[in-house]
This record gives sequence, C-alpha cells and structure tokens, in this order.
Amino acid sequence: METGVVDWEAATKVIFKVAQNASRKVQGYIKLGYACNNRCLFCTAEWKKRHGDRDTRTILDEVERIFREDQVGTMVYSGGEPTVRPDLPGILRHAKGLGIGEQNIQTNARQLSDRGYLKHLRDAGLTSCFVSIHGPDQGIHDWLTLTSGAFEQTCAGLANLESFGMRFVTNTVIW
Repeated sequence: METGVVDWEAATKVIFKVAQNASRKVQGYIKLGYACNNRCLFCTAEWKKRHGDRDTRTILDEVERIFREDQVGTMVYSGGEPTVRPDLPGILRHAKGLGIGEQNIQTNARQLSDRGYLKHLRDAGLTSCFVSIHGPDQGIHDWLTLTSGAFEQTCAGLANLESFGMRFVTNTVIW
C-alpha cells in the first residue's frame, strides 16, 4: 500500500470492531453483603449491616448469570468488606473456572496483611484490588475507622500486594 493512502475498508472494520467492544459491558459488579471489620464514622452502608451477607449460592448464581448474559472478562466484588467472607476464595475459584480472567475486590486490605491468606486469594483467582485508605496516618485513619491498628494492617496488606506483584489502586481520603 502506498504511504498516505487510506484503506477505507480496513479502517471501517477496525472502527466497527472498536465500537462493538466499547458498547459491550466487559466488567461485572457484585455486592457480597455489608459485613465489615471496620466501623467507619462515614460509612454509608452502616444501616444496611443488619441485613447481613448474601448467601453463597445466590452469589455464585449471579456470577454465572452476569458471565453468561454480559460476557464479562472482569468481575468486581465489593461489600462491606469482601475479605471477611470465608467463602471468598470459593467465589473467586468459581468465577475463574467460568473463564473470568480478571477479578478485583474493593477492600480495606486489613486481611491481606496475612500473606498466606493473600496467596490463597491469588491462587483462587484474585488479580487486583481497589484499596481504601481513610487518612494520611495511623491516628486519622484509625479514628475514622473506629478500629485501632487498621492503618498498620492496611499498609501491610498493600506491601503484601506489592511483594506478590499484584495490581492495586488506592482510594485515599485527604484530611
């Protein structure tokens, strides 16, 4: 092909494919429940905690439905705090078995301070985390979460994510 000459047929195919992919929902989102190991002063879900967590079978069915109907490649799990659920590794494994290659949890990362637990989640299919940090230092973070030691555990969780080479982003409160 000559330089400066546009292959409009090829360009049209590329544009059509990009438009198809842009219009497809590629990320699923599942709320696991409202249980949490922090008691944040500003929590918008605090009143919902009385509803408890969703049962495992309902979540697995929802993962399957979202995968089937929306053909997602990424699943995001939130709560409350997903890591307080004993069934989280099984949920991740189930989704991975369906072919969902990217799995993310929205977390305070406190439980991820346990390297063995993080390895277990990674092996089950966890690929990334969205970590909330509620202040620039231990005093403010722990005061806002009403949980002594929360900042230290969150920072240790972040360090473990880094040491495992896992992707993460933080959502940080500026005080």
